[in-house]
Amino acid sequence: MRRARLPLTSGDIAFGVGVAMGVFALFAFGITDYRERIQSTSDFSGFWAGPRAIVLGIDPYDPGLWIRTAAELGTKLPDTDVYAYPPWVAFVLLPFGLLPLSVATNAWTALGLLAAVVALRALLQSTVPELPLVHWLAGLALLMSQPGIATFFNGQWTYFLLAASVGVFLLHATHPGVAGVIALSALTKPQLFVFALWSWLRAAAARGRLVAFALTSLGGMAVIVAAAAILTPRSLEAWFTRALTIRVTDPTTPTLIAAFADIVGGLGPVAAAATVLVAVTLALRFDPAERAWWTVWPVLSLLGATYTRSYDQLLLLPPLIISTAIVAERSRRRAVAYAALWGTVLLPGSLALQGLAAYRERENFTILLTAVVFIMVVLVHRRSVRSTVTSS
Repeated sequence: MRRARLPLTSGDIAFGVGVAMGVFALFAFGITDYRERIQSTSDFSGFWAGPRAIVLGIDPYDPGLWIRTAAELGTKLPDTDVYAYPPWVAFVLLPFGLLPLSVATNAWTALGLLAAVVALRALLQSTVPELPLVHWLAGLALLMSQPGIATFFNGQWTYFLLAASVGVFLLHATHPGVAGVIALSALTKPQLFVFALWSWLRAAAARGRLVAFALTSLGGMAVIVAAAAILTPRSLEAWFTRALTIRVTDPTTPTLIAAFADIVGGLGPVAAAATVLVAVTLALRFDPAERAWWTVWPVLSLLGATYTRSYDQLLLLPPLIISTAIVAERSRRRAVAYAALWGTVLLPGSLALQGLAAYRERENFTILLTAVVFIMVVLVHRRSVRSTVTSS
């Protein structure tokens, strides 16, 4: 008996070509060699150092030991005097702490990239199966956009978080409990998902799936945080007071506060708060039962984040794909034009902004990429806003 095969579509081919071009570019431009050279000082080495210390019987949340421990492990020197991630992250990464850094790094990146590829293919097939250009752009952006490149060589979380955000979108209506479990990934970088988490709950409620989704997402988060507070109270307190509160005041990060501080000085926080308030007002006019909801709130969550880096902007890709699918329902031609536009913004646009960041030695102005994407999705779905207002 022959096994049934998954049909290979033109979109799959285009997506595969995009990913292959990205892989080729990583080798051609020496990104893979660079990744090997900075392996001991990459972001992942900092992730790995915490669980590695635990494996060796050292408390990574002891401010008297942590910097010396990281130096002895030969990893990235920390910018905080305790492990910069919450206790549950150290616990999740314990299996990697059992491995040598080089093996752990390669396994981490391979698993993350595989998860992102599988998730993006599922999203593309579900939303824009007849638009190969979008499939190609998605594959290309995964590895050739500045956020994709930075995620690859730094060993960041973004591939995993991208896959998780897609999973929540695809499953929240049909398998809300599973979607809620996937939503627990927001605890790895909670500052990126403040608005997104609320929007996931609101979308689940609009489809009559709130109880199942909330039980596994909010309930699971409460259990995780409570367990950390009970089992490792000193570690949780040390992370919150000596790591999180320091990170959110970094003036070089691509946040609205940091960008406005360079433009209007001391009025930066006021300008940032006003901008977020306007953005929230616009986003609230979308219908949580419609797909347009999923194009605006995840972007707003990045726009309003208190701490972020340019690699986190890879999370803009799923909302852009969903947004293109909505445009395609009205006009395939306009959808192609729209995809070409955001492809230009996300690929050469992100690289140009990073060039500016390198020149200024601070990447706070790269928040412009997130702001432009937010404006794009709001404008392109203004009909959804109008229809929601009319119906209310």
